[in-house]
Amino acid sequence: MVQMENHVDGIRKGERHGDIEFDPALIRELSENLYPTHFDCLREYAANAWDADSEKLRIYKLEKDTGPKLVIEDWGVGIEDLDRFWRVGMPIKEGIKRTPVLGRPVIGSKGIGKLSYRKLGKGVEMLTRTNQSGFYSTVDFDVDRYSVKEFDDPEEALPHVGTMAIISGLDRDMDLIDIVSYCNSNLYGLILPGIASDRPMSIYVNRTPISPTMPEGKGVKIRTKFGPIRGVLSASDASRLDVLLRGVKIKNINPETTRPVSGYVNVDWLKPTTDRHDFVRDSDEYTAFYESLRKYIRRTFPTHYEGISRKKRTQMRSLARMMDVVIEKVGIFPEPIETTVPERLKKTPAQQRPVRQPAEPPATPQPSQTDVGNTGNYDFTLRPDGSPKRGMRPIRSKYGIDWVLGQYGEDSPSVIVNGDSNTVVFNMDKVYVSGIDDMSPRERVLMMVHLFARGYALLVGEFADIGKYQDFVDDVSFRLLSMVG
Repeated sequence: MVQMENHVDGIRKGERHGDIEFDPALIRELSENLYPTHFDCLREYAANAWDADSEKLRIYKLEKDTGPKLVIEDWGVGIEDLDRFWRVGMPIKEGIKRTPVLGRPVIGSKGIGKLSYRKLGKGVEMLTRTNQSGFYSTVDFDVDRYSVKEFDDPEEALPHVGTMAIISGLDRDMDLIDIVSYCNSNLYGLILPGIASDRPMSIYVNRTPISPTMPEGKGVKIRTKFGPIRGVLSASDASRLDVLLRGVKIKNINPETTRPVSGYVNVDWLKPTTDRHDFVRDSDEYTAFYESLRKYIRRTFPTHYEGISRKKRTQMRSLARMMDVVIEKVGIFPEPIETTVPERLKKTPAQQRPVRQPAEPPATPQPSQTDVGNTGNYDFTLRPDGSPKRGMRPIRSKYGIDWVLGQYGEDSPSVIVNGDSNTVVFNMDKVYVSGIDDMSPRERVLMMVHLFARGYALLVGEFADIGKYQDFVDDVSFRLLSMVG
């Protein structure tokens, strides 16, 4: 250590000082790679308008001889100090939590959003007007220089208080239809009231307003030590949960894969990454957010099969094992199916096996003829692993039959058969199936035995008339009951 100090002391003769300089190439690198797509730059303009207390934002194009120009116009408070505004990385909103007029949560903080202009084009013309003054400013990104001129009359800048940016030399010709789609998917939290604020902002593309649909579901408010998590969630077949930061979509997450939910949650206190496409995960805030949301979903939303009672699941497994014995004794087996699920799911209805259900019943209706099943072309909308989107995972027979409890709507039969996949579903949305839970153990066995017999009969039987179908169901039911005891 002493030797090191002596060594350092020895080179201090002729000591020099200097400022670390940042080459303009660094700014070009940041602006080109900070945003994954050109459309993500729109988020920065919307955030600026939001923070400026603008009640509307308009995006449109101007077709000029020099090429198309993209125009972004807001009706906010305007920019008072353009010299400060053009200083990249100066956090002019740091420490400000709410906007002064409408009390919205402030989105911007880092002072780098202006790099989005550079990603879109080669130059910018800026017209801005405050209550007291109006300015015209230009930027040439080839030489990284700007100019500012002040109008004698603020109305010469704009007919209204606010800011207009005209971006020229566009690197990409952004289609207005794609802009509408981006705003609907990523900025709906700023447009719909009650998500980021009760004072939303209207966004127009040309003169057409963006009109996103409010997500449906249950209102959520989860308390954490850093602040609340608010949103709307609903159970779904495929998880699509948007995480918004002060109303702007940052990412999709799926905190609990066995309980897929859709909707959104909005937070004000998470730390975003520089490109605003994720959050700083190595933080106490993100850990609290993720775990609190995960616990809420686990507590509130069932898995695909938790809606099914334990009694039903236990009885299903027991009867499925007994059915293997019955099938062997009866000697009628389902036709073989392909071993890989993805291949059988690719089959078209024309490739599926013929419908397997009883022939037309006699003219005089009988109670036993109703609701006997459906066609082999029923759309089960299976997942890649072969399980239905709703309901419990299949109980696989050694003879290739999948026995399933699921929810397929009141308009579907109690017993649903798919001959192509050898699947028999007992539809819990029908009273005949759902009411089994309220029965005594003996009654429950009798009902489920009858359902198993019907499903097996519809899957493998080719019956000349309804009587033979009934005889077959009775025979299978008797064999099962004799095993139950």
